[in-house]
This record gives sequence, structure tokens and C-alpha cells, in this order.
Amino acid sequence: MELRPRFSLHASENQKHSAMREFTDREEPTKAFMDAVDEKIQERYKVLTYYGVGGIGKSRLLRELDRKLELRDPFIVKTILDFKEEKHRTPSEAMIWLREELKKQHHIKFTSFDLAYIIYWKKLNPQVSMKAKDEALPFLEEGSFIGEVIHQLENVPVAQWFPKTLKFISGIAKYKEILQWWMGNGKAILEQLQDLLPHEIEERLPAYWAADLRAHLASKQAGAVIFIDTYEALWEKSRQQGSFYDKDAWVQELVLQLPEVLWVICGREKIQWAKTNPAWDDELYLEQHLIGALSPMDSDKFLQSCGIHSEEIRKVIIEASHGLPYYLDLMVDTYNLLEETHEPQLHEFSRTPQKILDRFLVYLELPEKETLKVLSFTRHWTIELFRHLVTEFHTGFPHTAYTELFRFSFITKENEQQWQMHVMMRTSLQEQVHEQDADLCQQVHAVLFAYYDEKLTKTSGHYKQLYFEEAFYHGKLALTTDDFLSWFLAIGKQLKNSGHFQWLSAHYGKLQMALTTDADEKLQGAIHQLFGETYLLQGNYEQGVSQYEAALDKYKKVQANPDNAKSLARCSIDLAEINIQLSQYDAAYSLLNEGQNYAADFHGNKDEAYYTVVMMQSVRLGKLNVRFARYEEAMENYRHAIQASEQAADKLGGVSSIDALTALAYEKLGELTQLFGDSSAVDCYLKAIEYYERALRSEDIQDSIRITANMGLAHKRLAEQYSAVDEPAKKIQSFVRALAIYDAVLEQSPYFVDALEKKGHAAVDYMNLQIELNLYPEAHLSFHIAVEAFEKAIELSPKQGGSRNRLASAYRERGKLYMKQGHVEEAIASLSESLMLSAEVIEKTPDYIYSHNSIGKTHEQLADVYAVSVQVDLAEEHYNKALANYKQMLERAPGLKEAAERTQILEKKLK
Repeated sequence: MELRPRFSLHASENQKHSAMREFTDREEPTKAFMDAVDEKIQERYKVLTYYGVGGIGKSRLLRELDRKLELRDPFIVKTILDFKEEKHRTPSEAMIWLREELKKQHHIKFTSFDLAYIIYWKKLNPQVSMKAKDEALPFLEEGSFIGEVIHQLENVPVAQWFPKTLKFISGIAKYKEILQWWMGNGKAILEQLQDLLPHEIEERLPAYWAADLRAHLASKQAGAVIFIDTYEALWEKSRQQGSFYDKDAWVQELVLQLPEVLWVICGREKIQWAKTNPAWDDELYLEQHLIGALSPMDSDKFLQSCGIHSEEIRKVIIEASHGLPYYLDLMVDTYNLLEETHEPQLHEFSRTPQKILDRFLVYLELPEKETLKVLSFTRHWTIELFRHLVTEFHTGFPHTAYTELFRFSFITKENEQQWQMHVMMRTSLQEQVHEQDADLCQQVHAVLFAYYDEKLTKTSGHYKQLYFEEAFYHGKLALTTDDFLSWFLAIGKQLKNSGHFQWLSAHYGKLQMALTTDADEKLQGAIHQLFGETYLLQGNYEQGVSQYEAALDKYKKVQANPDNAKSLARCSIDLAEINIQLSQYDAAYSLLNEGQNYAADFHGNKDEAYYTVVMMQSVRLGKLNVRFARYEEAMENYRHAIQASEQAADKLGGVSSIDALTALAYEKLGELTQLFGDSSAVDCYLKAIEYYERALRSEDIQDSIRITANMGLAHKRLAEQYSAVDEPAKKIQSFVRALAIYDAVLEQSPYFVDALEKKGHAAVDYMNLQIELNLYPEAHLSFHIAVEAFEKAIELSPKQGGSRNRLASAYRERGKLYMKQGHVEEAIASLSESLMLSAEVIEKTPDYIYSHNSIGKTHEQLADVYAVSVQVDLAEEHYNKALANYKQMLERAPGLKEAAERTQILEKKLK
């Protein structure tokens, strides 16, 4: 190693040299952009996109296009929105930022948007002053019209803004230029938004923002180009199924609001708007260009601009880079390091990335080199982790000098707290360490696993997922298979119990190899069982069946022992629950009997797991018997579960899992007695709530998210028992409590299908109460809440019959609402929609038990509407259809109370 000082008088020149790297012309992409600018038609949409792999130079291209546009037309309205900044990915934050940029650069007034935004903001933060030091909105300039409005309305409820603003407007002669805007847009905005919820206003913000920009462009007869960079970042944290096309819907809406603007978007993938709107397939509107590697000519021009004058060296670098700008940057860094000590020579460069890496490392100080090696094992790091690794492995690098190490182009800053190393460099460094010291690889991964595992156990909230991902990644590489699976099982149970189902299910594929090795069979069975439980809670029933069957297969290979019998029983019982959800009722009965047999064969100590199995089997068998109107058998099942809970309490004392199942048994017993008008149902529901609360207070609580959701159902059942005439306040309070519980559960676990379905049920029943109390606007709101919950459940679990059936029932109940309001045509339309949705239930889930009962109720209600309208023939037709469906229901469940009662009533009515 040559002796050389740490700093040099020429260092600033080198830094300037690197910073002045020029963009090399991309002829085709540039021509496409200039053609789009020349050919832009004012009223025709035009979106130009450039996509390609990371490191290919898209951002540099975009900024070069921006520069060329500035030289060509300095008066054109333009700006760049970069989704690399996380806060720019939400519509409200993005439009605030665009507003500030365009006002600063082009003096554009966004009065309509400002007014809409302050209404949105105030509704979102009703208790916070808009002029508070920490909360002041960026556009509340003193002396501005909006600033004056806020001054006048600061302590006025939003609902009163409209009359107060009318009064204020009449006395603002100094804002004469604003009066025209007020009469055109301002008054309409207040009228439109004063009754909307914050999320509904946020959806409309693009329209107001676009209206202001459109007005400016028209007044100045100017054109506009808006660049959007790092488009793929919109999906950085939620690329999974369901929400993919929703994430950029607001961008598409903003584009659709502004046909006057040329939009230029850079990202790693093609834009998928045509998936939701086929009109975007037309290249007149959406023109997409793949950005490939830089040509040798462009690469050469770039290297010359960076001060590499040797043609031979440039040729070697270009061949090694394959036109990827990242490699070019890396080689320029290498060249600059060499140049600090001597004139770079041809033999010091190589045609392979690994040799370039070797050459690059030769000219680093030992602490820099060793620190980079250790950092390469992380996928990203914070300053805290950087210091931990430097200390743990004694690399010798100063804790405070991290900016000096992070100066290289292959290290990028992800956000304010995290850095990462380019994957190519990271892989190359790891390969080198593995070749030189394989034990060090194991040690680094072990240290990183311990670091993240400790963080995981001490952290909640946003960072918990990050720590789980990293602990999983490093643990898999650092631990033995059995130790890793044991760790995953323990942490996986915690994550499942707290509702993080998506995190778990996303890791099944990553465990495949570990689950097919010679690992402990019982341990593998427990992992499969954990995934089975997770998929069950997500509504992914096919995957759940696969996992439970795999678990059963593994457990059956283990030598018979008491613990194994309980595991076999629990898997059979849970598998039965999935079959119930899939409307495969015979299979469910068979599996519940198998579970009972496994429990009966148990000869060990009757512990918590034993009583849990016995109670769960009894409750689920009871629920299944209720579906087929086997009421006496169901009653016996529920009482057996309660009896088992009493035995468990005598032997074990208070245990949260037993308390939770006791609560569930009482809730189901109450539901059964409620069918027959038994007043003891109220006592059952109150007992259920008492046991749920006791379970949730317990220090040994398990499955807290599931227990909480079940408690919500007990409150909803209790609401059903109170009289709307004599106890309306109690009835409302119980419904509100149930819905609040579901909202809290879904905030923590948005993919919990059962909670979504329960929320939908509660919203429909609450809607019926609101109809009865003549609370019509509130009833319409409850309808929309129910529909949103059921549609989300169906999206996550398409084969679940319950949510589809209840969605149809929501439309049926809305028919009642319309009839009570005197809107006959709307009532008929809503009931017809209900029948269409019920047809989908039969098509998608033909064996669902209650479908004909639901259809019968809808036909009966439709017949009542026609009877009121004195359309006798149509009324009779639908009464007959209702009767036919009730009879079909009774063929499957002969004793079903509701269907039997409705059949008798209709037969008398038709006679």
C-alpha cells in the first residue's frame, strides 16, 4: 500500500470532476420527447413514458429533457415530481408540493385547490389550529385571500363555513380580482365539500388543482409539461394483490383532468392503465419507450466528459459496463481513486466486474475496505447498524466519518435514515468474502440476525415488518435448519396473533427448501399448521387446505404421543372450518368427527391444548348443525363446550384461550336461543362479553386480534336483542361499539377476512335500525360501509359464500330504505340488484347453504313493493318465486325456522 495523505489540495477538483458528469444524448428517447412537444394537441391527452431496469439512466434522461425544454422554451410551465420522496406518493402531499413548485417558478395561483385543501385538512384535523406553529399550511401567506378566509373561519365549524364565507365575501373590496373566481368556483367548492368525508375530498383534489392550472394556461396561452420520476416507488410498500391498480389511480385522474399537459413518466415498468381503461391502449394517448443500455458512442462521450482521456481505457470500461450507467459510474470512481496517486494504466482495468472490484478495493484504506465488506451483507443499513457492525467486527473505521465512506456512487441513500449498496457491488463483495473467509460470512449473518431479532422483540409499528424481514433473511443464512424453523414458528405465532397475516403468508415460498429437508418432522408439521391458520384467517382457503393436509401428513409420521394427538385434532378441526367456508359441509362433518376421535384417543395430561381442542370441536360442530337446522344437536354441542370450560377452569384456573372459547360458546348459545325468542339470549351475550374482556386482559393472551373481532360479534348480537322502541339508546350503543371494534381490528389487520365479513353484517343490521328510526342519511352511509367491507372480503376470498350472500342482502335492505322514503323505483332497482348478486352467489358458490333463503326473502320483499304499487300480477309472481326458494331451502335444511315460517305465511297469502 502506498503512503499517501488522507486529504489533497486536488480533492476538490476530483469532486468537481465527478459532479460534472454530463448526460450523453439518448437520440431516440430525446427525439420522441421533442416530437411529443411539437405535436401536442391542446385538448388531446398525451403521456410519454420511459421504462427500464434500475441504473439504466432514466432519471438522468428525464432531467436532461427538462434542461433541453428550458433552453427551447423558457416560458413553458414545467416541473418534476419524484416519487423517490415517500411523501410525494399520496395525492394530497404530491399536489401541495406541485402547487408550491409551480407558484414559485411560474407564479400560478391555486385558489380553488387551496380552498378545497383547507376544507380537507380541517376535516382531517378538526381539533388543530390551521395557524398553529407546527401545523401551519404552506400556502397560508399573510395578506392572501385564503389567509384572510382562514383568519375569519379559524374557530368556525366546517359545516358553518358556507354562510360565514358569504358574509365575509361581501366585505372584501380589496380582493376585487377574487370575486369572479368566487362566483365561478369558490362558492361551488364550499357547497360541494362541506358534507363530504376527508377521503372523499382527497379523491376530488386533482379536479380542483387541475382547474387552477388550466385557468392559468388559458390566461397565458402557455403549454405545460409535468415530469414524474421513480414511478415504481408508488408500489414500494404495497405491491400485493388487490391494491395494485389503485395505487396510481389518482395519478391517472390528475392526467385525465389536464389534457392540456404533456406528461412524461419514468419508471422500471410499463404503465398498466389500459388494464382498467382500454382506451389507454391507443399510442396517440399513451406512448411507451423501453430504455436500454447506453450505446458505445454515448458511453464514450460520457467517459470523456468525466476526464478519462485515454481511448484504450475508455474502450475497456465500455466493454465491461455493457452500457449500464451504474458500471460507468463505478469505473469512473475507480479511475479517480487511481488518479490521486498516479496516472491510471490500461492493465489496472478489467473486462469483468469482479476484477474491477478487486482493483477498486486495492486503493482503499484497510478500515474502508473491511467496513464495506461487512456492510455488503446488509440489504440496507442505518447509522446505528453501521456503528454496531464497525464495533462488532473491529473494522477500525471512525464512527463519525460515515459520510466519507458513503461517497461512492454504488451507495445510495434510501431515505433520511437508511442507505443501501447497489446489488451488483453487494453480491461481488460477498462472493469475495465467501472465497476468502467462509466463517466470516456466517459470523456476519449471525450478528445481523441477533441485531434484528432483538429489534423485532422490542419494536411495534411500522419498523416491525422491516425487522422481521431482515431477521428472517439473515437467520436463514446463519442458523441450522431446525433452529431457524423453531425461531420462525415462535415469531410467526406472535405475528399471527397480532394480525400480521400478510407478512407471514408472503414468506411461505422462502421456507420451501427448509420444509423439504431432513428437518424435524413435528417442527415441519407445526410450520405447515401455522401457515394453514394464517391462510384460513386471510380467506385463502385453497392454500389453507394444502397446508393443513401437509401438517397432518407430517404429524402422522411422528411417533404417536399425547401432544401429537392434540395437533392432529386441531388440524382436523381447522380444516373442517375451511370446508364450511367452501360450502363443503359433508367433508366438514367428517373432519370434525376425526378431530373428536383424535381427542378421544388422547391419554395424556389434560392441559390447555386438550381443552382448547375439545371446546373448539364442539363449538364448530354446533355452528354447522345450526346451518342445517339441527337445533337440539347444536344446543348439546354448545353446552358440552361450556361444560369442558368449567372443567378446565377447575383444573387450570384462568387461561385466556379457554376464556375466549367460553365466550364464543356463550355467544353461539345466545344466537341459538334467540332463534326461539328466549330472553336468556341477553344473558348469554353479556357473559360472552365478560369472558372476552377477561381473556383480553390476560397476560398469556393469544390470538388477540381474533378474540377482539369475536367480541365485536357479541356486541352486535346484544344490539339485536334490545328493543328499538323501548331501548333505542342501548341498541345504538351496542352497534356503534361493534363497528368500532371491527375498525380497530381492521386497522391493525386489513386482510382479516372474518373481521371484514363481521363488519359488513353489523353495518347491515345497524342500517335496519336506522331505517326503523327514520335516520335515512345515516342508513345510506351504513349501506356503503357494508358494501365496502363485503366487496373487500370477496376480493380477498372469492370462494367465500357468506360475504357474497350478505352483499346481496345489503341491497335487499336498501330496498326497504327506499320504500320508507317513498322512492318506489329506486327500491325496485335495489332489489333487482340484490337478485343479480344472489345469482352470483349460486354461480360462484353453488353449495352455499343459505342462498335460496336469501333469494326467497328478496322476492318476497319485491312482491310487497309491487303489492303496494297495486301491480297484482307482478306481486303474485314474486310471492310464488319466494315460496319456491323457501321450499328449496327446506329441502336442504328441513327444520330451518325462518324458511318454514315464511313458507306457511306465503301459502296462506297466496290462497
